[in-house]
Parts: sequence; structure tokens; C-alpha cells
Amino acid sequence: MSSSVSRPPSAGTKSARFNAGQRTPNAVLTQSFQTAAGQPYTLGFDYGIYSPVAQREQQYLLDARAYAPNLATLSTSVSTDVTSYYTIQICQTTTPCAAPGGTPPTFAVIATPIAGTAQAGDYTLTLDHTGAKGPAGVW
Repeated sequence: MSSSVSRPPSAGTKSARFNAGQRTPNAVLTQSFQTAAGQPYTLGFDYGIYSPVAQREQQYLLDARAYAPNLATLSTSVSTDVTSYYTIQICQTTTPCAAPGGTPPTFAVIATPIAGTAQAGDYTLTLDHTGAKGPAGVW
């Protein structure tokens, strides 16, 4: 778990980020509070997947009215925690990979596991302009 969080909480003053930088997932978050027997309670929480590349693509779209074709155009890079294990591409669609664009414009970030690394047997991961993640049930 990381103590630095890039987004403010949707309610309250605290938030948490798990598995930052692809560290071993071993964190536990607990909260306790008093209850009264027989009283109904509603508990809620928010969760999400944050991608700095997707965030920059959305800002680029607002500025240029098109999606950026690569990380260099976005003036960003991907952490070596990721690039040591995955090849990252920015495409128009998940298959086949073509430059972002179309009408309306679309993009997909594709992370393909690198052969010979610990992630080599993993799935190819995708995240598109709508926030849809693939393959389903893997994220």
C-alpha cells in the first residue's frame, strides 16, 4: 500500500492506493466502528484503476482534438516497474494496433508481457478511452 494518492477521496479525508508500482499485493485495509443490534447499516466504498497515460491522452484530446500516437507526444514515460515486464503501445483499437484516431477518436493502451520476464505468461492487458479494461475478469 502506498501513502501517496494522486486523487482526493470522493468523500471524507482519507484514501488508499494498493499495489503501487506493481509491488507484491499483500496489503490489508480494515476499519471498525460501533454498531447497535437490530439497526440497518449501509456501507459503501469507491474503487478505480488509475492510468497516468490514459489521463494524459484525455487532456491531449481536449487540447488537440485528437489522441496522441505515442508516449513521447504525451511528454511522459512509463515506469521501469512496468517497462521491465511489458511492452506498452498506444493504438486506435486493441486489435489491430493502428495510430489513435477515427471518428469519433479512440485510443487503447496495450501492455504486452515481455518474453523471458516474470510476467511472460500473463495476459496482454488493455485499457481504452472509455476506461474499459481487458481481458474481462483479469484486472
